[in-house]
Amino acid sequence: MNALSANGIRIEQAKEAFTHNGKQYPAKSFIIRTNQAFRPHILDMFEAQDHPNDFEYAGGPPIPPYDAAGWTLAYLMHINFDRAYDDVKGNFETLPYGEPVNVIVQTLPNNKFFLLSNKENETFRLVNELLSKKEKVYRTVEGNFIIANNS
Repeated sequence: MNALSANGIRIEQAKEAFTHNGKQYPAKSFIIRTNQAFRPHILDMFEAQDHPNDFEYAGGPPIPPYDAAGWTLAYLMHINFDRAYDDVKGNFETLPYGEPVNVIVQTLPNNKFFLLSNKENETFRLVNELLSKKEKVYRTVEGNFIIANNS
């Protein structure tokens, strides 16, 4: 989400759970519509590249693509997404352009530690920043992160 936001893509986030085409989506799900200025960029980030099957001649050897590198961000980062061909309706808020998407932080009951979800890409940036500052970061069995609340 941060890669899209930093490039001027409008991102919406669900304020509450919603249903679209019979599938339930939880609150805080992200919605990225393609009716905006950078539609080609959005498609590049979510659609697989298609390298054509070019052949030198009928029945001949294939011509390799000039570039077999992938750039589909959603696939590279293991993002689960659904494509909707009709309007998605729900209680959504538009996130501010260019600002980082917030990490989901939960304060643990004793108020001495924060629990960071491992489901957010921004969590890993924050954890790396903390580790570079020699802060202690712990992992739970589920793979989430725990950091001390030093405030």
